[in-house]
Amino acid sequence: MKFHPDESRADVERCLTDIKTFVETPQFEALVSELRRTPQDFRLKFVEEVILRGAELTRREIRVPDGMLIQKSAFADGRPTLFCVSKYLPDRRRKVTITYDDA
Repeated sequence: MKFHPDESRADVERCLTDIKTFVETPQFEALVSELRRTPQDFRLKFVEEVILRGAELTRREIRVPDGMLIQKSAFADGRPTLFCVSKYLPDRRRKVTITYDDA
């Protein structure tokens, strides 16, 4: 399935808006603040034990919207990535992602 460039851009913008709406909630922002206050040597553990665990998110009153994913991420160039929040575009092959780095 091929998209007209304007349709694809609109899809990307919609997905990005959806992700931003989620990550800008007070609950998610508090979670990220807690991660940033965690000593750097323990941040990956925090991601694995808190951010990637549904029960921990629920306990913190964070509900990941349908169609959105929180997952670990990595880049071949070695950027210090901790996790990302993603949403697939309608074609289900491409996705829009906001990545949280360990910086």
